[in-house]
Amino acid sequence: MRRGVWKQANCAGILILLALAISAAPSAAVSVGDNAPGFTLTDMDGNSQSLSSQIGNVVLLFFFGPNADVCVNSGRDIQRKFAGSGSYKGLTVLGIDCWNSPTDQIERMQVDAGLQFPLLLQGKDVATSYGLPYNSFVVVDGGGVVRYVSSGPDAGAYDESAIDSAIRTAMQDANAEKNATWGKIKTLYGKTR
Repeated sequence: MRRGVWKQANCAGILILLALAISAAPSAAVSVGDNAPGFTLTDMDGNSQSLSSQIGNVVLLFFFGPNADVCVNSGRDIQRKFAGSGSYKGLTVLGIDCWNSPTDQIERMQVDAGLQFPLLLQGKDVATSYGLPYNSFVVVDGGGVVRYVSSGPDAGAYDESAIDSAIRTAMQDANAEKNATWGKIKTLYGKTR
């Protein structure tokens, strides 16, 4: 009988430890098709930036750690390809510091990588809500739905062609929706061209 009680106590202990481990596990990363968790953060210029203010625009979120070389390199590539090229009208790029780093470290990264898109401060809680580490990337469509996720921190997380494809698809879908809506409005009022 004692042996049976011991086994039950052991099983109960294991179940309690398992329950604690599950509740302490980091949250899963957002997935394609999820509504993107909202946020409001301050950028380097002291301006408030929120995801909800970007409704209608496609948004590329870049979760970075300013002292990680991989993030400096990814940031430089994002600036060149997406933020500075001018060929992505309707795209907003936001960098989110997921380490709550001192401002001088973020300034150094901004200068070293030549970044001109907004870098948002104190974003650790946002990174946690997305379930993503540094050097991670998320594309959010104009309706606030996640269209692409790539989780870092390895250098391979920055896949320029996959990010480009996700952005272009989200933009095409948004344009198709706008055109369909505009077509309905024209039909409603009898204006056709």
